[in-house]
Amino acid sequence: CHAYRQQVVVAYNLRLLELCSFPNNKFSRGISWIEFPRYNTENCEYGAGKIEDLVAVRMDLAHQNISHIRECVRPNGNVLETFNNMADDGECVTA
Repeated sequence: CHAYRQQVVVAYNLRLLELCSFPNNKFSRGISWIEFPRYNTENCEYGAGKIEDLVAVRMDLAHQNISHIRECVRPNGNVLETFNNMADDGECVTA
């Protein structure tokens, strides 16, 4: 997934949608990046709590422009490790 500093998704691949169980009809180029953590939150990926509060935590992390590695266990048991690479100009590439 590649997003510009305005947090608009400019590229992704179908394997990302498949691995994260994102529905194909909900995600496309040009959407706000926030739709990914919002979908995860609505599907209990980030634990219990108010959806907007949990999404706000993810957005705060994104605004910090810090590259990081995250590991998560999907509901189907798959383990995903993601790398968020932040560029100086605010662009982000997640692999």
